[in-house]
Amino acid sequence: MTVLRPGIVVGDWRNGNVMRFNTIYHLMRFFDTVASSLGDGVIRVAARAEATKNIIPVDYFARAAWHIISSGQPGTYHLTAPSPIALGELRSVFGELFGTSRTRLVDEQDFARCRPTRAERKCRKVSAPY
Repeated sequence: MTVLRPGIVVGDWRNGNVMRFNTIYHLMRFFDTVASSLGDGVIRVAARAEATKNIIPVDYFARAAWHIISSGQPGTYHLTAPSPIALGELRSVFGELFGTSRTRLVDEQDFARCRPTRAERKCRKVSAPY
C-alpha cells in the first residue's frame, strides 16, 4: 500500500492556476474582503509567528506523486516543502497582497483577554483548519 501525505496544496508554481478555490484560499479571500473595511483597526489572530505551515504547489505534488506511484515502492510518503513558511512571514506576504498590515499575531491567552471582534471571529473560523 502507498500512502501520500501532502502539505497544504495550492496552485501551480509558475502561474498560480487552481482547479478549486479551497484550502488556504478561504483565508486569503477573508483578508482580501476585510482589508478595505478594516480602516485603522487591528485584527488579532491567535497564532505563533514562529509556527510553520507546509504549503506546496500542485505541480510539485503531482510530479512527486507520479514518481512515487510509478516506482511501485509501497510506503508512507510525506510530500512537503523543504522549508515550511513561518506564520510571521505568511502574515507579511498577506499584508503586501491584501493591504492587511494591521494584522497582529497573538498567543491564545492574549486573544482571550478581549472579546474578539466580528472580523476576528470570522478569521478564526476560516483559519481553524490551519
